[in-house]
Amino acid sequence: MNPPNPSKSQIIVALDFDQTLTQTDTLATLTSSISHYHPHGSLLPFAPLVTQYLQDLSHHESTWVPRITPITGEQPTRDLLSAYLNSYRCIENASLKRISRAGILSGVTRNDLHTIGSNTDAVVLRPGAASAINGFIENGFKVMVISVNWSGDFIHGILHANGVLGGPEDVEILCNDPEFDPRTGVSTGWVEPVMVVAGDKVEALRRIKEQVGTETSEIVVVYAGDSLTDLPLLLIADVGLLVGRNADVLDWCGRLGIPFGMPRADDHGKALHRLDDWGAAASIIHQHIISKLENRQ
Repeated sequence: MNPPNPSKSQIIVALDFDQTLTQTDTLATLTSSISHYHPHGSLLPFAPLVTQYLQDLSHHESTWVPRITPITGEQPTRDLLSAYLNSYRCIENASLKRISRAGILSGVTRNDLHTIGSNTDAVVLRPGAASAINGFIENGFKVMVISVNWSGDFIHGILHANGVLGGPEDVEILCNDPEFDPRTGVSTGWVEPVMVVAGDKVEALRRIKEQVGTETSEIVVVYAGDSLTDLPLLLIADVGLLVGRNADVLDWCGRLGIPFGMPRADDHGKALHRLDDWGAAASIIHQHIISKLENRQ
């Protein structure tokens, strides 16, 4: 891929992590691995916390079913989607508070978390993901991971172990990190709810664009995600990459009239593509970014 002239454009590639870059969700791996850093029996079991979360989730979703179920003659809107996704804040905040009170992430250092990510064989990236990220870095794109995961160090460890060449200076990560004692560098276990709902991700991307943008540069945003929480960002990005076949995302795209694989004339030429793996990402990004930059000149 030949990158656009960096003096005239800046390309931001923002990536979800779990099941967008990885083949599976990683939080269970993180919690099971971190238990080895605690004396036997000193850490509260994680399973009851998951059960409580799922119960809260089920109850909350049942109250929203009448509002999001399609009604004849009524078209859903992006505002309804955003309201639905952001309504989960109370559920996610309560879950993180239970995680914090249980001390699930306590007693480890940042290096420990990086080591856990580096050493786990259970976390594998999707085919072509590492190569794609390395290509973004080599082309001078600003690469971000925006995730509801609980540790940026854990994420960096996984990326490094799977062949991503960039370090923290090349791949910036925004997620929910544990608090660390400034004297000892050891985690207190408290996880501040920073990135918990779609609206948090949207706001983070807005701030990134403001930080990167200048009066003379053209900003083009690529966002990749796999779940309904990612859909608002997939739609505001110049190039959205839906990884996989999430049924909820496909359903909402159909209801909102969002096509795949072509620029949307009514949305400033933005485009949403679907990928089964990362092999086609570079050519898709190149095609649409070059076209968009040429059209803006």
